[in-house]
Amino acid sequence: MHEFSVAQAILDVVLRAAHEHGAKRVLEVTLEVGELSFLSLEQLELSFKVLSEGTIAEGAELKFEVKRASIRCLRCGYEGEASAPEPESHLLPLAVQCPACSSLETVILDGRGCVVRSIRAERS
Repeated sequence: MHEFSVAQAILDVVLRAAHEHGAKRVLEVTLEVGELSFLSLEQLELSFKVLSEGTIAEGAELKFEVKRASIRCLRCGYEGEASAPEPESHLLPLAVQCPACSSLETVILDGRGCVVRSIRAERS
């Protein structure tokens, strides 16, 4: 379950930013989560809730924006969105099929990460 370690990294970013801006309580955190990250949003939310207990982020609402996969096909040159493979396939080397020519010779351009987009907090 890599959601726990991702939630810890998110909490570290949130607490550091809150401290730097003099926040007394974090109310909301918006995350951009790539569909190729294969993160379970429910597990990520639960992990964040557990890890944030006793901090100024306790009780903060997590909001998610899912980022679609984006690829470039090395065979036909297509560049744009593509469907993510089944979650089970993330155990193998990840290959995303080109929607234009069905090739697996693709480069992933976007949709793998998890980024803190915004933090809403009360200031001191």
